Amino acid sequence: MNDKIAPNIIDNSPNRELIRVLKDQLKKSKEAKFAIGYFFLSGFSLVKDDFPENYEKIPFLKIVMGNETTYPTKEG
Repeated sequence: MNDKIAPNIIDNSPNRELIRVLKDQLKKSKEAKFAIGYFFLSGFSLVKDDFPENYEKIPFLKIVMGNETTYPTKEG
């Protein structure tokens, strides 16, 4: 994919895999906002070390999500 044509689209083509983009962008971000269809807390294990150092002290993560999830995520 040519990043100059659609720089904000993450489509899992080489160098545009979601996990790589998230890891790169989270380290540089003041806040992270996501609109997603489904969400699982277990996915945090892939990116938790990439959050900024002071993320616990600031409102960093905002999520708008659909209603599909797992019981542990719902109750967490």
